Amino acid sequence: MTVDGATSVPRVTVCIPAYNASAYIGEAIESVLAQAYRDFELLVIDDCSVDDTVAICRQIGDERLRLIERDTNGGRPAVRNQGLAEARGEFLALLDADDRCLPDRLAQQVAFLDAHPQVDVLGSWWHTIDAHGNRLPAKKNHRRLSPDMVACYLLYRGVIHNPTVMARRAAMAGYAYDPEYSVAEDYDLWDRMRPAHGMAVLPARLIEYRSHDAQASTARVAESHARRQQIQARQLDALGMCFDARDVLFHHLLYTGRRMFEAQTGAYLDCAYVDWAADWLTRLVAANAERRCYPEPAFTRLAAQMWINVCRKAAKRVGPSVWLRCVGLPLARALPGAWWAERRHGNVP
Repeated sequence: MTVDGATSVPRVTVCIPAYNASAYIGEAIESVLAQAYRDFELLVIDDCSVDDTVAICRQIGDERLRLIERDTNGGRPAVRNQGLAEARGEFLALLDADDRCLPDRLAQQVAFLDAHPQVDVLGSWWHTIDAHGNRLPAKKNHRRLSPDMVACYLLYRGVIHNPTVMARRAAMAGYAYDPEYSVAEDYDLWDRMRPAHGMAVLPARLIEYRSHDAQASTARVAESHARRQQIQARQLDALGMCFDARDVLFHHLLYTGRRMFEAQTGAYLDCAYVDWAADWLTRLVAANAERRCYPEPAFTRLAAQMWINVCRKAAKRVGPSVWLRCVGLPLARALPGAWWAERRHGNVP
């Protein structure tokens, strides 16, 4: 293993794992070096690339860049874990080799963590860009998430996007990415950290996330869905829920759109699913009241939001009568609070 770079101790370590990233690594590095916040080191860990990734890194003459060349290819979890071990800063900022930071990313995240000592892991919103770096239309699913809401959302989806994260290195010291999760490794890690560490999402778009055919999350969609269901099954078991594989699949799809549901199940989102969701969400709230795994009232409000979403999606197949079912469920008592939470913390244009 070889290591290049400066020796002074910075406040922030930005870590970029890289494997055959020559098409984009230069842009990723330059976006970090152009940060308004200057007290950082940039750690690039190359996982035995066979393209020009290392050569491109070596051509960048900046003392803040530390390049580590691994002797063997270990895969994403192993490289991310080496980044945790090699980082020297108080804060660890994550970035993937095909993404870009916006100029004030580090400044905004450091300021937030300094002002909120109860938060150990901080994500953000992002812009999506295509393979050529052009911004794609903004999605409307970014949310303003408090620590309580992040904790609850993790039962349904990996709401903290790994390349947006800045975390306290001391908080992450007792954890590692699981090598069994070559995809969804970040979702697994945040779920394991959730009981003991506050997490939040900063309502600002601080990185440009590149969507292209070669990225692992695109190439391994089926495996990603399977791993996420494993993580959710683990959480459901901790809640004391009784469930089977069908329940886990349906739970996994609660947050998704109607087309995704139908593609994954081969069935229409109809009255049968509405009936399942009514029973399931009611059971989740009751289980959490007993086990206290997730904070209230955020947990019940989020369950009510999920119920609204199910009814909204089903209305396209079932018709408007589904809304009578929606307001008739005892969970509907939480709908006013859920509606207000949606207004304050929900979708943004």
